[in-house]
Amino acid sequence: MESGDRSIAEFLLRPGLLDNLQLHRKENISNVYGFPEAVEQKSGTTYFFYPGKKLVVAWDNAKDQISGIYLGDNIIKQGNNK
Repeated sequence: MESGDRSIAEFLLRPGLLDNLQLHRKENISNVYGFPEAVEQKSGTTYFFYPGKKLVVAWDNAKDQISGIYLGDNIIKQGNNK
């Protein structure tokens, strides 16, 4: 963030706030947000990328539940499989 720039770069919605979206199955993500531009596996999490919407949906594979939705200019980058 540049000096003087006070905009929010990213906002994370945690699972407890997302119950009303009915994202209780991984397959429901594309039903709610449409077909993602990319789907990637990173450190036990599946990320669904929607760059046109500035949106990344994260699914915790071990818990088999949504782990969060990232909005904005995300720190989770598509194609960075580290």
